[in-house]
Amino acid sequence: ISQMVTSDKIEITFDKIACFDGSGLPYSPIEDKGERLYAVTSDGTIYEIGAEGPVSAYHRDGRYTGIVFDSEGGCFIADSEAKAIICPDRADPSKEPAKVVHDYDGEELLGPHSLLLSKSSSTLFFTDSGKFEDAKFGVAKGSVFAVDLDVNVLKPILYRCLSLPTGMALNGKENILYVSETLENRIIKIVFSPTGECHSSIFYQFAGYFGPTALAMHSKGFLFVARYEMPEMNNVGLISVLNEKGELILEKPIPQAPQITGLWFSKDHPDTLYMTEITHNFLYKLRILFKQKQTKIIGFHF
Repeated sequence: ISQMVTSDKIEITFDKIACFDGSGLPYSPIEDKGERLYAVTSDGTIYEIGAEGPVSAYHRDGRYTGIVFDSEGGCFIADSEAKAIICPDRADPSKEPAKVVHDYDGEELLGPHSLLLSKSSSTLFFTDSGKFEDAKFGVAKGSVFAVDLDVNVLKPILYRCLSLPTGMALNGKENILYVSETLENRIIKIVFSPTGECHSSIFYQFAGYFGPTALAMHSKGFLFVARYEMPEMNNVGLISVLNEKGELILEKPIPQAPQITGLWFSKDHPDTLYMTEITHNFLYKLRILFKQKQTKIIGFHF
């Protein structure tokens, strides 16, 4: 008895498309509702990236590592210096940004790192990890939170139990949240039940490299993982691809970009992945190509 099974083979090509020349390190590439491309930097700047390269769209002293845009065009920023999620007035940078979240139950945050806004609800997820240089292996103080923006209620998903949680991604149904736990070199899977409960486990344990940082979910259900490394150890960055079963199906080296900080799939071009890195402060454009391959499986009955 024989059976033909088809699967996807993934190929990745890439180009550098912009360089950030300012004093800050780039994070969190993202598009707004008008599909304009942005990124934030660690000196408190929002950049819009166009044909002429990055142009400052907003600046106020801070340490920005994450940004999301809502359906109205407003934005939320993870500011690890302020230890808060802020909502700036981009029309008037002189105004003090509103602090949307700055503590939980009276205890200040460590410092938000990444933000993720649900497409199907008003839920804003964020990782609270503190500054990268302050994190220590074996010290699990990081958290994952969810904010219901309709009623302004903050809920801990995983509280003070993670070692430097950074990037996040939701699956297509938005009932599974993936989180990078950088200092444990692994991906955590959080499953939300219809009754509102959540259950977590290890989705994938990596070995080698410093640890996973940014995550991005392809529309076909493949999880793209940025593998961060110290440049003195290895000058090659790595993009790993996991399927829904937690199987590693591809590792793509990115030369001269070991410190990857952000991944974002384009809304209009779902096979285009934008990537920021802080070794040389470049923005990359990755092209994802799917090719079907066939595997012949032969079984025998005795």
